[in-house]
Amino acid sequence: MTNEEWQKRVEILGSLLAAKDKEIEFLKARIAELEKRLGLDSSTSSKHPQVMGCARSHTHRACESKARIPVVAKRVIRDTA
Repeated sequence: MTNEEWQKRVEILGSLLAAKDKEIEFLKARIAELEKRLGLDSSTSSKHPQVMGCARSHTHRACESKARIPVVAKRVIRDTA
């Protein structure tokens, strides 16, 4: 391989690295933006839904139904006790 061919390959690789650097910077900025949005989203909180105001909202039944034990399971628990 000639010196000119090596130089051409080095230029191409340099261009590829520069493009990857730009892409990395873009992705870092995007991650920072998403992390910021995630921090603002109260649905990702570790607090109980009632603490978050769910008990007073129109979605109370939806929150409550997640905590309910199905009637069949209650019968099984009662019959085995």
